[in-house]
Amino acid sequence: MDRTPLLGDIIRPLLPLLITGALGLQAATIEARYSIAFWVIGHVGTATLKLTTEQQRYRIEANATLEGIAALLAHHHSEHFLSEGHIDAQGRLIPERYRVLRTMDDYRREQLYRFGRNGITVYQHEKMLVTLRRFDPNTMRYVSKRRPAERRSFLRLPYRAEDDLLTLYFNARPQLEILAPDDSLIQRAAGADSGEVHVTRMPVPYRYSVQLDQDIFRSARGEMEIETDEAYYVKNAVLKDVLLFGDLKVEREWLRQSP
Repeated sequence: MDRTPLLGDIIRPLLPLLITGALGLQAATIEARYSIAFWVIGHVGTATLKLTTEQQRYRIEANATLEGIAALLAHHHSEHFLSEGHIDAQGRLIPERYRVLRTMDDYRREQLYRFGRNGITVYQHEKMLVTLRRFDPNTMRYVSKRRPAERRSFLRLPYRAEDDLLTLYFNARPQLEILAPDDSLIQRAAGADSGEVHVTRMPVPYRYSVQLDQDIFRSARGEMEIETDEAYYVKNAVLKDVLLFGDLKVEREWLRQSP
């Protein structure tokens, strides 16, 4: 079943950019909430994020939902992202498991990435309702019937990566700090289509251009402009030239850190 993941195309590239702040190895929690809007129709959704570290372990949870008329148009599309792993002696997040769950009215897809010595494996499980259409010779008409269906697959990624999309920018923070204006980084992360994410520092302080190896919601180049605060937490983001809508805007509503 081929369905265009409206919310996924919007949210997936933004989630790693929400967690670029630093945490030590002590127990700590960072939570953030972001508002998503199209300039044409205003507020369309919300993204939340929670990063927890304790005893050399970390857990990152991110959720994204559409609201109002946007939810109706996108069949109540929602997404959940989860990354779990350990923290090494240098303070780097080492993912062991990365899970992506996307749901719509009659569709559910779960992807589970596992990191191992021999590379990254991906297990995918889809559940959906499919429509079967057949010709009824008794009534001389075509009749339709809906029934549940499932698909399962297992593969090994054709590339190696030390990060997933949620750990990438946390681990890349030292490189972002020393990146010169107009210089670029190319990072690999499980969850990107071919594993590559391109980051370029803009001339304006704390602003970056980010490009994934894919079209994002049919944007011209799949390009975003990111503005961070001095601690490298994202304040605002703009996805450029989205088809039919123009620019997609993401704004931080609040950020909490404890202890």
